[in-house]
Amino acid sequence: MRKNRRQATFTPEKRIALGRAIYAEYAKGIYSLESICKAKKVAIRSLYDWTDKYAELATAKKNATDLLSAPDPDALKVKARVSLEKLITGFDYEEKTVDVETTPSGAIKAQKIRRVTKHVAPDTTAVIFTLKNTDAENFNKGVNDTNLFTEITVESLQQEISPEALELAIKARDERMQALRKKGGKDGR
Repeated sequence: MRKNRRQATFTPEKRIALGRAIYAEYAKGIYSLESICKAKKVAIRSLYDWTDKYAELATAKKNATDLLSAPDPDALKVKARVSLEKLITGFDYEEKTVDVETTPSGAIKAQKIRRVTKHVAPDTTAVIFTLKNTDAENFNKGVNDTNLFTEITVESLQQEISPEALELAIKARDERMQALRKKGGKDGR
């Protein structure tokens, strides 16, 4: 097995210091272990060998992987906000389908890739959750709220709404019902 001349000249102290620096950088979660080793001009295999050989590096590696696997509350909050925003606004994604045409002998004759962009509509539960938690004053009216069950009568509506506005509303409702009947909607029996 051929060793890099530069790495062969590393003293044990230098290997431990370099290994600790690599694992410390890796613990930040920004770069992969391979990319850090490449930047430090250390073969990844050499780092693994050093880790097996020196207990201090094994501890540094364990600490780094523990830090990366532990949930970061701030990162989780950001992910939750991004996910909630996607659920509220809806999102597009691309679906890829591969159709393979084969010959009778089993060889691949042709391969066709179809890409379809699909849209996911906003989730009403997420919208309600967001409204109740961001504007509780207007959207947290519960079942025990006394204003929720006020009795609405035709007389009370007529007192609060001008006769012209009430007539326009009734006319608009009748036009919508006629349009539904023509289309064969729910009420268009």
